[in-house]
Amino acid sequence: MDFNVTQETVAINEVVFEGNAEQPVDLDLTLPDYCPDMARVLKCQVTPMISSRQMNGAELTVEGKTMIRLLYVDDGMKSVHCMEQSTAFSATFSLKTEPMSPIVQVSASVDYVNCRAVSSRRADIHGAFTLHARVQDKCMHQVMTDASGCGIQLNKKVVPVSNIVGMAERPFTVSEVLDLPQGKPSAVSILRSGCVARVTDYKAIANKVIVKGDLTIRTLYCSEDDSMELTEHTIPISQIVDLEGIEDDCICDVRFDVLSSDLQLKADSSGENRLICAEVRLAAVVSAYRSAEVPMICDAYSTDYEVKCDSREVSLEKVLEVLCRDSTAKFTFDLPSDDITNVCDLWSEAGPASSEVSDGKLLIKAPLTICMLALDSSCTPVYFERTAELQYDWEIPSDVQSVRADPCITVLSSSFSLMGADRIEVRVEFRVEGCVYATCQQQAMCSLEPDEENPKQRQQTAALTLYFADQGERVWDIARRYSTSVDAVMRENGLENDRLSERGMLMIPIC
Repeated sequence: MDFNVTQETVAINEVVFEGNAEQPVDLDLTLPDYCPDMARVLKCQVTPMISSRQMNGAELTVEGKTMIRLLYVDDGMKSVHCMEQSTAFSATFSLKTEPMSPIVQVSASVDYVNCRAVSSRRADIHGAFTLHARVQDKCMHQVMTDASGCGIQLNKKVVPVSNIVGMAERPFTVSEVLDLPQGKPSAVSILRSGCVARVTDYKAIANKVIVKGDLTIRTLYCSEDDSMELTEHTIPISQIVDLEGIEDDCICDVRFDVLSSDLQLKADSSGENRLICAEVRLAAVVSAYRSAEVPMICDAYSTDYEVKCDSREVSLEKVLEVLCRDSTAKFTFDLPSDDITNVCDLWSEAGPASSEVSDGKLLIKAPLTICMLALDSSCTPVYFERTAELQYDWEIPSDVQSVRADPCITVLSSSFSLMGADRIEVRVEFRVEGCVYATCQQQAMCSLEPDEENPKQRQQTAALTLYFADQGERVWDIARRYSTSVDAVMRENGLENDRLSERGMLMIPIC
């Protein structure tokens, strides 16, 4: 029996691991001697910051530190103070096998935080956050790509995909001495700070990626007259990331992650605290893909013999777009019943992003907490927050049947305007990042063998059979039913497409 099969090894991206790990937060916080007593806790904030994610064989190790920030009012009920403390955390995830070219995604979400003032000097803090880990890898599979002989008929398909090139990250530190703007009073203490790093441009060359962007540092500080003041500084940043195999034709997802920040006040030449020494730890993270095509046999039969075959379903993905889009959302809220006279600071925190498909659009969403520090009519500091949801709509191309995304939403800035005495309008600028994939489930032939001991039975009296076909039927299905070739049916009936555009009679030649 003259029958030949061709097989190829192809790379297919697969999610090889998804898992969560809960991390407890338990802290007995004692104020240092230089801090005044606390009369009332305004806000206890827990922020997990991931500093590294390392693959070691089949184990993923995630390390970082949890920043605990306590905002409180002293006995005079007029001044706000801040106490910060950090604790290290580490989590290990075990994979079934060691990945070849992993792309690792790790995020953290705070589950709950409880803070109780045990005394004027101590606070008991309990909470938890969850680490979410996801690992993609380039897996090698043997698939059949061609076969010939024994009247074999093949339904071939070439599927466009995006193969993983790899992932690399380069940690680096930005150290700057920042001046308080002219007209701003000198500082006594820093109450809150926020750092946002964004990519503005990148270029991939042989085995390297040049990444440019900026780092914005926003600082809320307490002045000598107990007023709260805001400053903002923007610093240009750039890095070169080494990634083996990357070229200028690769599809790249490039980001800056803020790993940690440390801000300290410093006196200038006049002896006043008008300098902020900022040390911010960041990482430039690059994930790269390359467009490719996967040839495969989706179905097969023989015009001469019954066929023994085996197939499996494979999941294939193609990067449609690497999102890096800025958007704006507006929200209007009622202020609390307290007579708010001044909003001293407003900031927003976005939770883990998710995505869903609805009415031809990919809806990318993230929960949002809007935090406000204000003064009431008696000039007593108060804190309150509101919840909302950020959403970005991405139009799905009409020729794409199924999509998924690995989105991330980062708040770039928040601003507000008071609408009378009891309403506030909040404007949030945010960035949506991540890959959007076209996905498909495809049957791929693994083995194929004509059974020469089981030839097909034919009607010897007829050379043609008439068949009344419906609109939308495939010539492949009709030819298979009559054990003839697709080419013969299309040639006999002058057809150009496999799928029939209208009902009609077909002449089926019997091979």
